[in-house]
Amino acid sequence: MIHFQDKVSFIWSIAEILRGPYKPEDYGKVVLPLAVLRRFDCVLESTKEEVLTSSEKFKHLNEDAREPILNRVNAVNFYKKMKKSLGNKRNEITDEQIEEIVRLYGDFKKGEYVKIFDNEDFGYQKITVERPLRLNFKIDEERIARVTEQKAFQNLATSKKKGENGLAEIEKGKQTQAKIIEVLQSLASEEVYKNREDITKMLKEVFKQAGLTINTPVLKGILAGLSEKDETADICMKNKTEPEPDPDLRDTENVPLRENIYTY
Repeated sequence: MIHFQDKVSFIWSIAEILRGPYKPEDYGKVVLPLAVLRRFDCVLESTKEEVLTSSEKFKHLNEDAREPILNRVNAVNFYKKMKKSLGNKRNEITDEQIEEIVRLYGDFKKGEYVKIFDNEDFGYQKITVERPLRLNFKIDEERIARVTEQKAFQNLATSKKKGENGLAEIEKGKQTQAKIIEVLQSLASEEVYKNREDITKMLKEVFKQAGLTINTPVLKGILAGLSEKDETADICMKNKTEPEPDPDLRDTENVPLRENIYTY
């Protein structure tokens, strides 16, 4: 742009006449919008008269019908359309009204123009909403393959020991892995179990008969591999009285302080 800095200096020189009504930090709130409006004027200047003529010509049309016509006339797809403000935006409060407001506030009584709220009326309590975990279990080729992907199962064939002791532990772990898969394959069927306690009890018994001692992390890994979410399955329990929540179904709610959480 030619002489760009000159134009910038000219625009900001307008601030000289803003002194008094505006503080220096407010100059931009006036100067920048006016600069944008002036730019619009320059862009629309060549078609301004034609747009005004067309606006008068088609004033019988509603705004939605007239707008595309005027946009075609000015050839830049917009024109400065001044819509009438709705409502009464600027009102002055008289001294008498101020005194009345102060009096009403001081009286602190409910009335035609006064509503009184407690702090609790504006407060909320964020709660976590849990839904129970429901799983079905199936022992087939696909789900047995998932068991082998479980971290606890894979960790059976690892060791923190070094040398021959570490290699021996890894080899023993691999043998345990192979036996677990062998036992699961012997149980393969199309049967779907919908109670985690029942299949857990059954697997523990079968592994015991096979001479396998399965620790809790590995057993959990086996169950995870054999499971799928199922809304028709029984609720999985953390203990005898407490359901296990499903983290994928966890949600939160903002409950008004004055409302009972369970009723809400």
